[in-house]
Amino acid sequence: LKIIPEGGEPWLCTVDGMMNGGYYRGIHSTPDPNKMCVVMDGNGYFFSVIDPKNCEEVKCVPIIDAREDLSHELLIFVDFCVVCAYDSRGLKWRTRRLALDGVIIKEITETHIKVECDNEGMGDGKKIVAVDLETGEDEGGIGELGIEKPSYWSRSKGAGV
Repeated sequence: LKIIPEGGEPWLCTVDGMMNGGYYRGIHSTPDPNKMCVVMDGNGYFFSVIDPKNCEEVKCVPIIDAREDLSHELLIFVDFCVVCAYDSRGLKWRTRRLALDGVIIKEITETHIKVECDNEGMGDGKKIVAVDLETGEDEGGIGELGIEKPSYWSRSKGAGV
């Protein structure tokens, strides 16, 4: 990906994906006008368009979907179990675990993001959970049951310039 910053030197961005096929890919503007977000095969990275060595990993993996919420100045990510939101200062919030194995963004309203959570493995079926856009708090996610994301889910590859 060739980046040509206003008033700066062009540079090439390369991103190494961790997963193979089927995972989200995209390029997003961010609430910080000097950063961009690149997602490749479920791995997300924020890059400074001015200083390409300034790179930060998105704390949500594998990313299944991403949405820009311009009215709240948020960039929202979902993986199989949680939702994360970033503002111009970085990670604003991360939900507790919402689903056993599947979170799908359904709607973003003035106050909440509504996601469909797949808990069929628990006999709970699919249900809509509303997450507060200011705090990341939810009502009805399986985190209420004390079930959280396993610690062995972590990144194994990174990004480079």
